[in-house]
Amino acid sequence: KNIKRSKILYNAFKEYKNFGKDKFRKNKNINYFLETYLKKLENNGSNLSDENLIKLCVTGKNVLVTGAGGSIGSELCRQILRQTPAHLVLVEMNEFSLYKIYQELTKLFPYISIKPVLANVVNKNQISLILQSYKINTIYHAAAYKHVPLVEENISQSVLNNIFGTLSVVEASIENKIE
Repeated sequence: KNIKRSKILYNAFKEYKNFGKDKFRKNKNINYFLETYLKKLENNGSNLSDENLIKLCVTGKNVLVTGAGGSIGSELCRQILRQTPAHLVLVEMNEFSLYKIYQELTKLFPYISIKPVLANVVNKNQISLILQSYKINTIYHAAAYKHVPLVEENISQSVLNNIFGTLSVVEASIENKIE
């Protein structure tokens, strides 16, 4: 699974390098490149989500989703719950978003243990404690600022959350031997 992800990222960066400065300058941000690359993947029959891989990593396991209240994180949670994990831990730093997704998911999947946890992914010690407390097997990391205009206007917070938050989750995962 890591090889597949690495290959996708490698191909994306390789494609980006060859994308051409003219197209990038014309569109002024990376959104155009990402949309073009993802369409190319779709047209080639490639699929970023592999249902069998999700089943292997989720069914009967303790799963954690960071950014669970966001658009991508909440959809991941819905898909994960369809694969019947033993437990799903929702990690989110926005209280209202966490409340909304927790309410929705517990109504849709009342037979699965779902735990809402208010936490900031930048805090590695807190993430590590959550991983240990819930005996997490698999992590889906979706906690990131994704709206480019806001990210560009709030660079320091975006770097803190997107880069150092990801680093924190990766380090806590390695230290706790997460699958």
